[in-house]
Parts: sequence; C-alpha cells; structure tokens
Amino acid sequence: MKSLSQLLSEAPVLILDATSSKVQVGLYKNKTSLGQYAYSTEESGIGLFKAVESLSCKLTEVKTFIYANTPGSVLGVRTVAMALRIWKTLGSSQVYSYNALALLAEATKQPDVTYIADARRETWHAYKLGSLASRTATPDLISPLVMPEGFRTWSTLPKDLKIVPYNIEHLWPLAMSTALLSPSENPDAFLYEQPSYVTWDPQIHRKPLNV
Repeated sequence: MKSLSQLLSEAPVLILDATSSKVQVGLYKNKTSLGQYAYSTEESGIGLFKAVESLSCKLTEVKTFIYANTPGSVLGVRTVAMALRIWKTLGSSQVYSYNALALLAEATKQPDVTYIADARRETWHAYKLGSLASRTATPDLISPLVMPEGFRTWSTLPKDLKIVPYNIEHLWPLAMSTALLSPSENPDAFLYEQPSYVTWDPQIHRKPLNV
C-alpha cells in the first residue's frame, strides 16, 4: 500500500469519491501544489463528470487515479469504477483505491472509535484504527460509533451514533502520509467475498398436482 504523499511524485493525481450523497473530486497537478477540489450533489452519473470538468482536468495527462471503492453508495462507486476502466485506457495511468472509513479514521485519529456505514440487512461496514475493515452485525458493534455524513442507511441506526462531516478536501491533508492506497488493476466496488450463484437445473414442465 502507498500514501498520497508518495503518489504525488507521479502527478497529476485525480481523486474520485462518490461514496456519499455528494460527489467529491480532487486534483493535484504536481507534488508541490495544493489540491483543487470540486463537488456535485447531482446523481453520480452526472455529478462525477461535471465535477471533473469543472477542474479543467485533462484526463489524458492524469498519471494516477485514486478512488474510494467502499463503503457507501454502491451505484456511486461503480459509476466511478466504470469511468476509470475507460479513462485508464487513454494513457499510461495507474489506479489506486481506498476505504472511505479508513480515510476518516486515519484523519481524525480516535483509536477508541468504530467508524461505520450501512451494509444493509442490519449489518455494518466497520473500521477501527489498527484493525482490518469488517462487516459487523448491529448487536456486535462496539461504541463509541461514528458514521460519515451523507452516507445512506437502510438498517436501524445504532443508539448513540454520532454523524460527522465527510469532506475529502479536509481529510486527505490530515492523512497524506498514511499508507491507505492499494493498487487496483480492475476498478470495481469492494466485496468481502465474491457472490455465489446456484446453478439452475432445467426440468421438463409438469402439470400441477392440484389441477
């Protein structure tokens, strides 16, 4: 894994995050420049491209793409991943991914806090400093609990949950030297395990017994 400060030597670097209700895009033109950021509250299929365009970013010149591959909006993450699979063919670029909860945790540095986001069916993506990301059932969550603002929920919210801002323009400078970034050869949404499918065995149609 690498840190953002390491990857700035291979700039321009474009950061894409559509995990929350707000699409966030950051551009670092070189290793000494301050990041430029743009935002959109439109749905990710529109907001992503508008935010990139507003930064006057030439995709053919980007050397490193960075994107949040979990948790949060699966549609948002997969929209970014789809775009990256196309954009990386435009030049000799590389792609890295990060966990949005890990970014929040490493930037805020509160080792006793569990950072969570809804994984549906009464389970939660969970991350704690010094631990690996996991999927945890609601009764097994350990307080205090923090969730990023703008992350959608379907499960019942745990008691005493605190909602905090999720703004990558403020978070990345605080986690600049932390190794959060993993190479991503085939950009996609992160899965804890690959889905399994039941094979359908074809059968000859039979007349119902109760007719």
